[in-house]
Amino acid sequence: MSVAKKDKKIILQKPNLVEDGAGGWKTPQGEDKYLSVATVWAEAWKPKTVTAQATGTMLSELTRNHVIWRRSDVKKGWRARV
Repeated sequence: MSVAKKDKKIILQKPNLVEDGAGGWKTPQGEDKYLSVATVWAEAWKPKTVTAQATGTMLSELTRNHVIWRRSDVKKGWRARV
């Protein structure tokens, strides 16, 4: 991986978990479902698109991949904002 290819800034966000009062955790309703953790440089890979027709309607899915330097704090369930 080249430093020169990492030319996009993305924001890493983790789920905002709050106690539910019964000994567990839940995500709050509204805008604060995720907390911003860091802004990092990333390399954007070419987007993948899949299009299908179902019941007379076109369905499309766009997947974007970004490569960042390895971080030990990133966990499953986090998201990236472009």
